[in-house]
Amino acid sequence: MRVHFFILALFFYSCSSLDQDTIIDKECLSVSGAPSFYTKSFSSTDATLSQSGDVTVLDAKIVVKGDTVSSLFEIDAPTAGEYFLSVFMIPEDSSFYFIRCNGNDSNGLLRPKKPGWQSILLADDDGNAVKVLLKQGKNEITFHSSSNDFPEIEIVRMTKSESEIAISTEAYDRYVEKLLGGTIKTKNTSLPFLPSLIYNTIGYQFELDCPLLYSFTKTIVLTADLNQISVSTWVTSPIIIYIYKNATSSQKLELNGPGTVSTFVSSGTYTVHLRCEAQDGPFVAPININYNGNTDYGYSLCPVSGHCFETQPDNYTGGQVNFFTSCSSAGTNPIMYLEDFYGGAVRSINDNYTGTGDYNWGTNARIKTGYNSSPLVHIFNASASLPEGTCDLYVRVPFQDISAYIPTPFLANHPVSSPLSNSFTIKQDDTLLSGNSTDTYNCVAWAGDIIDAWVWPLRPDSPYYVEGTSPLGLFDGYFVSRGYSRTNYQGNAGIALWENDYGFTHTSIRKNARTNYPHGYDWESKIGYLPRIFHEKDALEGPLNDPDKYGQISYYYEHNPSLSVTSYISEEKSFSEKSKELLIKQIKCVVTKETRDAFNNYYDKWESFCLSPNSLIHSNPDFWMNDDSFRDLKAFCLKNQNASILLVIEQLLLQEIRAGYLLDEIFPESLKDLKRIAYLRYKEGMKILPTSMGNFIRLAEAYLTYMDEPSR
Repeated sequence: MRVHFFILALFFYSCSSLDQDTIIDKECLSVSGAPSFYTKSFSSTDATLSQSGDVTVLDAKIVVKGDTVSSLFEIDAPTAGEYFLSVFMIPEDSSFYFIRCNGNDSNGLLRPKKPGWQSILLADDDGNAVKVLLKQGKNEITFHSSSNDFPEIEIVRMTKSESEIAISTEAYDRYVEKLLGGTIKTKNTSLPFLPSLIYNTIGYQFELDCPLLYSFTKTIVLTADLNQISVSTWVTSPIIIYIYKNATSSQKLELNGPGTVSTFVSSGTYTVHLRCEAQDGPFVAPININYNGNTDYGYSLCPVSGHCFETQPDNYTGGQVNFFTSCSSAGTNPIMYLEDFYGGAVRSINDNYTGTGDYNWGTNARIKTGYNSSPLVHIFNASASLPEGTCDLYVRVPFQDISAYIPTPFLANHPVSSPLSNSFTIKQDDTLLSGNSTDTYNCVAWAGDIIDAWVWPLRPDSPYYVEGTSPLGLFDGYFVSRGYSRTNYQGNAGIALWENDYGFTHTSIRKNARTNYPHGYDWESKIGYLPRIFHEKDALEGPLNDPDKYGQISYYYEHNPSLSVTSYISEEKSFSEKSKELLIKQIKCVVTKETRDAFNNYYDKWESFCLSPNSLIHSNPDFWMNDDSFRDLKAFCLKNQNASILLVIEQLLLQEIRAGYLLDEIFPESLKDLKRIAYLRYKEGMKILPTSMGNFIRLAEAYLTYMDEPSR
């Protein structure tokens, strides 16, 4: 049996008034540049929720014929024959539903047995199942209501076997029981703000594992030039009501208790969506919707829920930003609304985002837009068949123009021109800015939740270096210390290790059970000295034989719950005042003007290479040393060793980690015991972690002390 799961997708854009015999599908409703508007999403991505039985649902449409509004499903049947049929739908309280298949009326009807979402079997007057004759290939099945209410159908299921035709309603029934019992909250207690050290300069906000709950949504089709829509309820809890068909025809209404609220709209296809105003109190409510004063549709069992995120003021100065959901629970379907904080106008709505990048957003929502105020972000679950879940919410994540200049404040004298577009083939639409340029930490540190140190475990100065261990073994050791084990199964992986023909180049990370930080819609990378970005998994790939590129992912690491990771603080090592005095003393005694000028000339050339666009993307110190400018500098330093070491230490005083790697390379072999003592190693259970910069400073201070000994 071939099984597929589909949910009705109706994207509503700006359209002219609906004529007789109009079929509305996605092609008719699409307008270039317009935001997409939602009723329910149409998705086949989750095979674990397969519900359409022996057939495949190809498409769903609204059909307007005279005054009759119908729902049309295109069905692909693998073989001709008779099939049983059932639907998962929310009926209007007093309606039953007719069916036509390929233009022929069915002998059966869909007769609801209770209020609310339910599974309804196509049956005769006695309740016996009625079969529908399908031809092989494409078939059209149309549903319309006895009261001309648009049929809200989420699942159509057809099977050859009557024993397999029922659609499970267990998840929805359990959800309603929880709502009635008051055991569900629409807002969790996690903080929606990000640590200022890493995020506030970027300005985006997030909330992980937001409650994602179904809330009542109704499609209505109006053919008159002017229409009145009235919504009534009898509950005391305040309700927010959205009525919209496009960005310029959206309204937000409120009911603060029992009563009715009305508005006037033009012709078209509209969505009525409800959410509760109180964030801690979703409920079940009777709702009545009236069109034009004479057509009442009653829904006596309507979940009213939804999560509203209040964004905080920021320093936004213009340009596009992104609002999106990710990591949504299997089978759920997040929908997102943006509304003005003041006035409440709905400005953007999105369900299934289709951009120009490579990443498939599937059922997750994304809105890319500018904004003029701090908007409210409302998310809810479109799936009534699986009404409970969670998702991650990201708010105002900047869009990064990969062809533009990238600000690097710590490199004020070295403008960086389009390094991302020069170095990668990433798509504009996939690239979202998540952190500022900085030389404080790199990709390997970020993958291990370290935000205040540069980490490269293959270098002897690294606290994670173990002599005699292979490069892969050194990365294994580092990630074990951070709570990860290498895996061959990328499905569970949280970290990716990149490699080209010349060695390891990069690490990227995605959301997993170990990390303390958010990591976006798919994967995230700290790009060497440059910003952090959210990106599609393989977006940073390059030729394996190009040393300037990252190559490709070679290994994965997953969270290992059996590994204990001690809470830590990275050391804050700096030069002592005594060491600074010794440095000044030694420079006066040893360094001539000619030596300093020559050193500066060589060092400036190497620094220019290190700060070139191709170099800035790299975290591997060996890349910076694989250039003639470094080889010339190293040769000069070895010929003028004592003076050069002092000048390198002078650069190290500026917290230039590159100077530390140079110091390691030119340090006298005769003083290797000083290295052994100065370079501290990571030990399991340490609460203060050594760093490469700390090791370099310890080595420099040991050298200065050694040079100041009386015997010298």
